[in-house]
Amino acid sequence: MVQATGPADQARKATKYHHIADLLRAQIRAGALRAGDRLPSYSQMRTQHHAQQATVDRAYGVLEQEGVIVRRPRSGIFVAERRVPPHPRIGVAGLGSVLIDRPAPYWLELMTGVRAVATQHEAHIELLSDRIAGDAWSQVDGLLTSDSDPQRARGWSERRIPCVSLLVPTAEVTCVVADDETAAGDLTRHLLYLGHRRIAYLTMLQSGQDAAGNPICARRVAGYRAALAEAGIALEPSWIHPMDEADHSDGFIGRGQRDMADWLSSGFMATGCTALLAQNDETAIGAIAALEAAGILVPERISVVGFDGTTMSMLCTPRLTTAVVPLADIGRRATELLLDAIAHPSRGQQCIVCPAPVRVRASSAPVASQPAARGRTRRTGRRA
Repeated sequence: MVQATGPADQARKATKYHHIADLLRAQIRAGALRAGDRLPSYSQMRTQHHAQQATVDRAYGVLEQEGVIVRRPRSGIFVAERRVPPHPRIGVAGLGSVLIDRPAPYWLELMTGVRAVATQHEAHIELLSDRIAGDAWSQVDGLLTSDSDPQRARGWSERRIPCVSLLVPTAEVTCVVADDETAAGDLTRHLLYLGHRRIAYLTMLQSGQDAAGNPICARRVAGYRAALAEAGIALEPSWIHPMDEADHSDGFIGRGQRDMADWLSSGFMATGCTALLAQNDETAIGAIAALEAAGILVPERISVVGFDGTTMSMLCTPRLTTAVVPLADIGRRATELLLDAIAHPSRGQQCIVCPAPVRVRASSAPVASQPAARGRTRRTGRRA
């Protein structure tokens, strides 16, 4: 008696061979099956997966087409030597909503480096959500991430997909980061060199957060604290002001302006600070707007420095002193490491730390040149 097969039966068979292919692919990526290892025979696979030989053969066919396995006549089926696919698919997670909803210069410059290497290797870039369905992750050959949540970083690592973290240091995967701690210390030392002894910090690091919860901001604050300690200056708690966690539609410039205005109304001037280190360039620009709206001129009364060295730091008045994070270079190096990990998945993790040198511009000035008090009179000219 011939048994009819309908759409439901065909769907089950398709799911079965894809499932077998996914399992073998995961074992190869995890290193349980290495280049040159022989795959189980058809009879072993039929027994293990309760599948027909045709189903097993289709699963092998999928992996063979991907270049993951190779058939050797009269010898068997073996794991192929790993190589970068002709058109590798690079997933980018943790940046999708930022790039689409708020395409700030910071992220765009980072992606410039990613795109340059991807274009060179004819790789496809796909923006992914960290909430994407599990089976969709198997559609990319490697993953670039930028997320400070350690739980998600562990999740990426557990997916056994080659992964590189952009900007965020993590023990779970290879990462390419900026030397945030040293750069923040250098910015603080620059202000100390100019004679400032009371230096404020407008930061996104919230009270009680540490390096595990917010690694980039924690390292920047640590560098600031260390530089003050080296100079023998006792940091007063009132010098550090955590920014509002609300995600304002006008971005960091709006947040910086609002948070600085709130700080001014709640006792900033009572701190006696003559300089301000801001979370990033855009926050610094917003803070300058709030200071000058209150009649406090920059840098005559308060020196302000930013962080990141984006194009925004050159387009404001006065131009910002800032730590220049090599964002495009970080994007390039991370993508090169990812492509190498795709070709050689057994290579160990590493962390590349890129220096972020200070670029001195007009927003910082010696404290001696600053008058003790200033009215709301505006300047007629500025330094470039």
